[in-house]
Amino acid sequence: MYLWRSSPSLHRILIGLVNGLTITKLKVNPFIATLGTSLIIKGIINATFSNYTGSVPKSFEYFGYGTVGPVPVSIIILLLIVLAAGFCFPAPNSARTCME
Repeated sequence: MYLWRSSPSLHRILIGLVNGLTITKLKVNPFIATLGTSLIIKGIINATFSNYTGSVPKSFEYFGYGTVGPVPVSIIILLLIVLAAGFCFPAPNSARTCME
């Protein structure tokens, strides 16, 4: 049991094996098999851990929950990223100008 807890690679190998065998042997669509496998894993995690999402430092919580007036900070960050992308890629065929 200790080896199972200490090696996340074993989890990945087992999950990949189950997913692959479900696709090949049971002839299940790969998207459906992957979706089903992920739902099963999420259910196991929900049943096993009380706080499986982890925690973030208080300084980062502002990015997710903070607001500037009525506007969430995450929306402001999104708009800044969109503006930066618009500056780098102003037209459909000019993507190379930002990378040169």
